[in-house]
Amino acid sequence: MTSEALRKWRKHPDTQPFLERVVTENLLCAKHTAISHSKRAVEVLVEIMEDKTARPYARSNSACALLDKAMKFDELDFMRKELAKVRELLEDQEAGRTAQIIDVSE
Repeated sequence: MTSEALRKWRKHPDTQPFLERVVTENLLCAKHTAISHSKRAVEVLVEIMEDKTARPYARSNSACALLDKAMKFDELDFMRKELAKVRELLEDQEAGRTAQIIDVSE
């Protein structure tokens, strides 16, 4: 399909769900590809960061990228744990079990 035809058809209401599905499928494919190569990407960043012959900005950029990914990973892990706690509290409350929502200490 040409770009011109796509622009024309994207205005039609029946094509919107199809276009959204195609974009989502392509993004998921790209995400899975990135995840499957993430270990090697981290290894490359470490190699650049530790390479004494690499330019300082390359080593610095690699170190920053590694730290950024590590911080995001920790944040996501923390958020998953906190969400699990909240879900458990809500399930307890919905089941009629007493749940301590807020812990107030001295």
